[in-house]
Amino acid sequence: MLHHFVAVKSFLHKVDCFCPGSEHSELIKINPADLISISYERRFSMINGWYVQVEVNEFVFYMSIEDLEHYYLQGYLFSQIDLELRLNYLHYQINDSLDRGDESKFIEATQSWNEFKRLKEHFEQTMKKSHEVSYW
Repeated sequence: MLHHFVAVKSFLHKVDCFCPGSEHSELIKINPADLISISYERRFSMINGWYVQVEVNEFVFYMSIEDLEHYYLQGYLFSQIDLELRLNYLHYQINDSLDRGDESKFIEATQSWNEFKRLKEHFEQTMKKSHEVSYW
């Protein structure tokens, strides 16, 4: 079983190397709407702690749990439940701005709602494709 997150903001992640000297570490850019799949495959480094295997755009690498937690807490990554909660809150903000007659807040909340709705639909479509099984 995998855990999935979707990026809602762009960020760069330094992919750590487990080779002596870490000579070939690289940066990967994670863009909004990129799906991050986390497997149960883990590694432990005495220096850096626990790492989990991550797949982003068919690129598989190990990411430290600390980095993953940092990206999540900073709001770069959302789970499916987080997307649902954000859409719910934005829907409330839209209704509240209509009740108050606040046009600028209405426009802002509507634009955010549309953006998160697209992210959620993309997330669901990608998940559906990854779960489809071909019998041919």
